Amino acid sequence: MSTVIFVGHITKAKGCDIILELAKLNSCIEFRLLGHISPEFKDIELPRNMSLLGEGDERKVFEEFEKSDVFLFPSRSEGFPIALLEAMACGLPVIASTVGAIPDMLEGKGGITIEGVGIDNFNVALKSILESKEERKRMSEWNREKAINEFSEDKVLEKLFEIYNEMVKI
Repeated sequence: MSTVIFVGHITKAKGCDIILELAKLNSCIEFRLLGHISPEFKDIELPRNMSLLGEGDERKVFEEFEKSDVFLFPSRSEGFPIALLEAMACGLPVIASTVGAIPDMLEGKGGITIEGVGIDNFNVALKSILESKEERKRMSEWNREKAINEFSEDKVLEKLFEIYNEMVKI
């Protein structure tokens, strides 16, 4: 059975209602959601293949990433999602909405981005990515490289110092 992970606030704003519908459509896939559970999700009946894990520390997040095949992030609004960056650093291929910095982070190479919040589009992307082990491996390697080469602490500090030095020259 394939495993899909989501990390973030478990709310409709983050697209968790989309994940719920995907779980109903795909009983042979395990959906695991890690994060603060909003009241709108506390009392709903979940399909057997969907687990709300609640909040977890950094170690728990990385344990869940290691057990997973895909990071699913159908958020309706984002800036620069750290959970997505962490998933990339762990080498997970991504399926995400095209909000905020997500398209720039993935560049069409680290996963599949979906316009809007259509369940059908997410379902097609999910099936596509899970059917191709080679594609998942390629995305995984690309994501790991991108996270290390562009978003590691050293690289970010280097960029900040470059910007600062340019500002001082003005």
